[in-house]
Amino acid sequence: MSSGFQFGGAVGAIHELAYIEAKTIAFVDSDPDTITDSGDGFVDAGFVDTDEITVITESTTNDGDYTIDGAVVVGVITLDAGDALSAEIAGQNVIIYKTDIGDQIGGVSDFSVSVDADMLETSNFANEANDQNWETSIPGMIRSKATASKLWSTDTTDVFDLQGKLRMFRFYDADIYRQAVGYISSIGVPSEVSDLVRDNIQIVIVGPITEVAVP
Repeated sequence: MSSGFQFGGAVGAIHELAYIEAKTIAFVDSDPDTITDSGDGFVDAGFVDTDEITVITESTTNDGDYTIDGAVVVGVITLDAGDALSAEIAGQNVIIYKTDIGDQIGGVSDFSVSVDADMLETSNFANEANDQNWETSIPGMIRSKATASKLWSTDTTDVFDLQGKLRMFRFYDADIYRQAVGYISSIGVPSEVSDLVRDNIQIVIVGPITEVAVP
């Protein structure tokens, strides 16, 4: 999808995503190859055996799709024997996420997406419950921005828990949907309709947007 392209629609869905973003991740050429995390975050991130995963790095050396083969432990993911990595030490910012879509946890309406290339952005989010910050900045990645007039969450997800973490977004348009990994960077004031609905949602999309036919 080329830079400068814009599209919009009435309904978009937000899906759960197993993911991790860290500078403690390294890539080991070990036959079978492994991905390691000195921060021991793989299990908490939600990765399990047989997951198809997508890797995005600052260097782009090991960017691609891989298959987990074997039980995931806190600091090690073992890949399928047919997957090949180039050795890289930790230090760069790395994102790993499960390629397949997870459960729907919310949605947006009346959205507009503007596709741009090589946009550099850093956003920080504070979670009052655990005082944890999320920071996202991947130089050189394709990024896009989206806005929506409304945001809603499922009964089991607080609306503000949708902010600041990578999710899979699906934007529906007639007989296709466009999907991409992204995060909600800001949530507006409550509407008068419901305290679970917010106005003026800002979304940052990381990586390319792909088109998929609606089943």
